[in-house]
Amino acid sequence: MNTTGYRRPSDGQRRIRAHLLIHANDDTSGEANIAVIRSPGGNWVLPGGPVVAIPAKRSLLEHVRNQTGLEVAESALTWVGVFEAADDPACLVLVWETGVEHTALATHEDCQWADHGGLPRPTRDVAVFDTDDSSTHDIAHLIPLHHP
Repeated sequence: MNTTGYRRPSDGQRRIRAHLLIHANDDTSGEANIAVIRSPGGNWVLPGGPVVAIPAKRSLLEHVRNQTGLEVAESALTWVGVFEAADDPACLVLVWETGVEHTALATHEDCQWADHGGLPRPTRDVAVFDTDDSSTHDIAHLIPLHHP
């Protein structure tokens, strides 16, 4: 058992994903202040994906560049935490955050600025727990839990 009470996979292996919470530094409206991308399933989620390189930050920054066009320096990342999906104990999600100017993001139909509270929720509940303190987070619905 782990800190959230969910069983670890029987083989001990974890799938690891990394995602980046990107804030618009210059947004004062509070309405369109985080970057999201459209997932293969059509939901709006945080940029990122499966960790395919070590260190994880390198993999994350590659996903972010491919999905958003943003070149983010490792030094601009701030650690948020490690999350675990309640319905998938084999998946750990690493989350960092950063801020960029609103105009830095080249928006298109699969990448945009959004008010995370106003985005559609998934059809089923998604529970993501911080492995450090077992609390749920209001960004949980933006973290895709399964590899595409």
